[in-house]
Amino acid sequence: MSAVTQNISEFSRSFKQSLFSLIFDVLGIFAGLLIAFQYQALGGIPWAFMLYPGILSVRGVINGIFSGKMSTGLHMGTIKPSFTGNTVYFKSIYSAMSVLTLIGGFFTGLMISLLSIIQIHYANSLYILLAATASLASSFAVISPLTVFVSIISYKLGLDPDYVVYPVMSTVADILATLCYVAIIQTVLTTGFLPLILVNTIYIIAITIIGKKFWDERAFQETIQESFITILIVTIIVMVTGSFLQEISNRIGRFDELYIIYPSLIDTVGDTGSIVGSMVTTRLALGTLKPYITSLKKLGMEVAGCWTASLTIFTLMSVTAVVFTGNHATFGTLTQITVTSNLISVPLIISLSYIIAIKTYKKGLDPDNFVNPIESTLADMITTSAIYLAALIAGI
Repeated sequence: MSAVTQNISEFSRSFKQSLFSLIFDVLGIFAGLLIAFQYQALGGIPWAFMLYPGILSVRGVINGIFSGKMSTGLHMGTIKPSFTGNTVYFKSIYSAMSVLTLIGGFFTGLMISLLSIIQIHYANSLYILLAATASLASSFAVISPLTVFVSIISYKLGLDPDYVVYPVMSTVADILATLCYVAIIQTVLTTGFLPLILVNTIYIIAITIIGKKFWDERAFQETIQESFITILIVTIIVMVTGSFLQEISNRIGRFDELYIIYPSLIDTVGDTGSIVGSMVTTRLALGTLKPYITSLKKLGMEVAGCWTASLTIFTLMSVTAVVFTGNHATFGTLTQITVTSNLISVPLIISLSYIIAIKTYKKGLDPDNFVNPIESTLADMITTSAIYLAALIAGI
């Protein structure tokens, strides 16, 4: 096979598999529709728009760690492609995810509380903490079992979990996490914070029992220890993302088409970085890729195929949003914003995913604890910032 033919083959394979995975991101429009329809309700709570990206980001972080470990574990044989009688390693990481959810909710609430004091002078941190932890706890209860299901089914069907699990689940997770968040906000508006206290109390009791059972397992301890650092980094980044979304809301007001596709846009960028990151972490584990920055050249055509697929999805989402609203006059502006934001955000997130994978691997850390979590959160921040910049360029 000639070099040109091989390059075309690698590009085509990557484009097709990436497009198959990323096409699910279009379903994220349902999360966006929820936000657009709940615009008035969210606007009724001063910190609601600030906290929303944090819920998506931290949910993405935890699901990213879990998806990465599921993919690598299935490849390496440390996780069985079975719904029953799975390994202690699998049970340990699943339990670790439940603990990390509480940690992530607490620190997210703390950071957004600080941002709300700085940006809108709202100082009731307890309410924000309760909403953050309750939203993440309720979403974990439904999203994590689905992640296991998608991982095992894709592996049994002969698909590569690196291309499928996180991209598919990140979209599903965004929809479910948004549903949970909207439900929490509606609860706050109608009945106050007492139900949230109950949800948090039950969750704390449950993870205390789980933590005691698996505390001595090495996989549990390592996942908590390494991912704790990631959670801290992520919650700091979340402040920036929340700030930019608040600024977008302040600047453009009610631009429904953009709100409808916002979760899908950040999801697609994160998934693109995840595909590259998962590809790298698996090949590092198998020894087929050397841990050097220059090794990225070997993945050049596959990365190009993945990027092209993401640009295709961005364009498709502009069309879909206009079809949903029937406001065809916004198509040109919306497409300009989406394409510009893609050209800004995707090269950055691909480069960052690769660098994070290489650097953590060379330091003897498990890249699965860092790549998906950090890149997905950076993707949220970078994409939100890129949308803001693209809107400025478009003259909005």
